Amino acid sequence: MFALTQHFRSCFAVYGLGLPQEYLDASTSLTVGDDISSPEDFMGILNTMLYQHEALDDDFERGKYHAAEVSSTQWNIALWPPHESFPLRIELEQEDAREDGRWVIGCLEQGHAGGHDPISTFCLMPAKHHVMAEDQVERACLAIEEECEQRVKELVTEGKSEEADRLQQRVTNG
Repeated sequence: MFALTQHFRSCFAVYGLGLPQEYLDASTSLTVGDDISSPEDFMGILNTMLYQHEALDDDFERGKYHAAEVSSTQWNIALWPPHESFPLRIELEQEDAREDGRWVIGCLEQGHAGGHDPISTFCLMPAKHHVMAEDQVERACLAIEEECEQRVKELVTEGKSEEADRLQQRVTNG
């Protein structure tokens, strides 16, 4: 793991892609038999990892996934990690047909030129390098709001109310 972290550190430092530890922390391991709360929660995790939900068509590409409900107790997910040449196939199964039944990863298949082969585990990395922890995003937003408020006061004090209004609008409305 140390060599991998060192490699990421050098890549991120040279290319400014973000913090290596946050990228590594955002990765997850998928293993056949793992419990998941629901297919929707699993897709929420994929969204958090910056994967985009996409209809399965000719434009299916790296960094995207497609989810299809096969039955009330089974979902198939095609997921194309950016670090893979072919998509993965993930099958989610509900072990108990009751409403509160436990969901598990029933099957993992790694894609290749000839189709798919079953695998037992897979390390899934985020779809993009620019991964930030939620608390870091929240802190950044609060700092931006505070700085905007301070700068707006300065502009108003300088008699530049039009500039203050414009700054306030751009920061709050995008």
